Amino acid sequence: MLHSNLDFNFLVTPLTALKFAELSARAGIPPGVINIVTGSGPEVGRALCEHPEVRKVGFTGSTNVGKQVMSRLKGAVSNVKKVSLELGGKSPLIIFADTDMDRAVKQACNAVFFNKNLYPLFLGYLG
Repeated sequence: MLHSNLDFNFLVTPLTALKFAELSARAGIPPGVINIVTGSGPEVGRALCEHPEVRKVGFTGSTNVGKQVMSRLKGAVSNVKKVSLELGGKSPLIIFADTDMDRAVKQACNAVFFNKNLYPLFLGYLG
């Protein structure tokens, strides 16, 4: 798995991704399973889409960028890849059965209504 954390806050999000990798290693994920790439979206995306050893491209983000990913993959006819896209989503939240439900509901409501969902890291709706 390759994680490329390319976001509007280019100073903070790479640090989050690097911390994720560090915690994954501490949790026992073998070396090479999770890889972090930082850089500009177009540059990293192009390299991933066109590299012959990348077998699958997964992208979560805007529909506009998802179309660019598909276009880039379509252009690489000799290099067919699996692709999965999650476009224009609503930031899902998973609550497990062993969770403190009262606390989870309070935090989910806060995530939906904090900053009126101006940032994609918050839930888009509560259902």
